[in-house]
Amino acid sequence: SGIVACLLVCWKGGEYLLERYVYTNPALAIRHVEISSDGIIPADRIATWANVKVGENLLRLDLSRIKRDLELMPLIESASVERVLPGELILRVHEREPIARVHVFAPRPSDGLLERSLIFLDVQGVVIPEFVREINTKAFEDATKFLPVLTGVGATSFRPGHQVPSAQILAALKWIKAFGQSGMAGRVDVREIDVSSTTALLVTTEQSNEISFAYSNFEDQLNRWRRIYDLGRSNNQMLASLDLVVTNYIPAVWLELTNSVPAEVRVPQPSPYRKKHV
Repeated sequence: SGIVACLLVCWKGGEYLLERYVYTNPALAIRHVEISSDGIIPADRIATWANVKVGENLLRLDLSRIKRDLELMPLIESASVERVLPGELILRVHEREPIARVHVFAPRPSDGLLERSLIFLDVQGVVIPEFVREINTKAFEDATKFLPVLTGVGATSFRPGHQVPSAQILAALKWIKAFGQSGMAGRVDVREIDVSSTTALLVTTEQSNEISFAYSNFEDQLNRWRRIYDLGRSNNQMLASLDLVVTNYIPAVWLELTNSVPAEVRVPQPSPYRKKHV
């Protein structure tokens, strides 16, 4: 019993010392919160979601709670939290970046008439909530106005903050990522991707190309497209349509460039989702 009493005294004494000299020590109060992000959410909004304030005791903070609260926000893909003694807290946030749009129709609560709205998806197929537009309207519209539109999506469920359940849509998003890293990026602008078929994606460009892709080996197919594209340019021709699903030969329809001038490719603009600090 004496040992138990001694341990109890030590425990309570330790609590008292922590409270007296650590958790209420003004020297350990937060003096600066540094927030860095690669996206468009303002720093004050991130600080609000993290629920931390200048003046709080730095050592009393539950860092895992702050990280969890930030990552529960559907606009944030991942977050990290670090304290730097004696008085700095560092929050780093990686935001979900929209890479595709979907037009959906839903009945209006007022009269039941169908109303069109836009759904935005990140590369993982997570639905980005519409309220991000209200947080930073100009940056969001600059980032999304030229995104490719996914068509033929059918009766897919789009729940904000959740991944879409459609395998075809997820494949189309992987294709968009692969296209951005391919040799065709900067040579054509993707307008639409039709996912209605279970055997092929149909990609339509602003330059009036229609290209069919199988649902696998996107990199190989994009490389084949680039080689065929270069061949056509050398012969003063442009592709009207190309079927890359077929592997043993390549069905293609050509147009003479002298008879049809393709639309100019847009000059790439810096993405608001590429900056490093808020």
